Amino acid sequence: MAYPEDVLFVQQQQTLLDTWFGESRPLNAIELAELFFAIERNAIGQILLTGFVQVTKDNEVKEFLKKGKKLSEKQITTFNNILKNSNEPQAFPITMEVTDSTTPPFSNRLVMFFMTATNQVGISTLSNALSVSIRKDLSIHYSKFIAEIMKYGNEGHKLLIKNGWMEQPPQSANKKY
Repeated sequence: MAYPEDVLFVQQQQTLLDTWFGESRPLNAIELAELFFAIERNAIGQILLTGFVQVTKDNEVKEFLKKGKKLSEKQITTFNNILKNSNEPQAFPITMEVTDSTTPPFSNRLVMFFMTATNQVGISTLSNALSVSIRKDLSIHYSKFIAEIMKYGNEGHKLLIKNGWMEQPPQSANKKY
């Protein structure tokens, strides 16, 4: 992205209808940054999931982790396609090697807790990206992935509860007498 030589001011305010039904405009700096960050976060997630799948012995947990890896791959592909179609450079995340160890360094309970926590972060970061992106195609993709992550996270919560791994968070006192 070329560094601007002058400050430019918006000359005409687009209406909501213009942004949703008008011609697509180039990505702005904030939208580009959010796309790159989403790709990088998912690349890190794929590395972790690859390792977790490799060491997990429980088939239900393993299948849950594999679904997460596919969801992460789907996001990377989608966001890179947006960059490609906008004639912007695609993000190629730094790859890291996962060792060939099959000895689990963490319990399934800790892995599942970590995955549900990262799902919450994924929803939060995509929600932020949605809030700062005004291109309709980005809004649609972000909204779709937020829904998919919520569905995936719900599967994780059910698995945590089924295995007796989910602790009840502290609750406020019932003040209805």
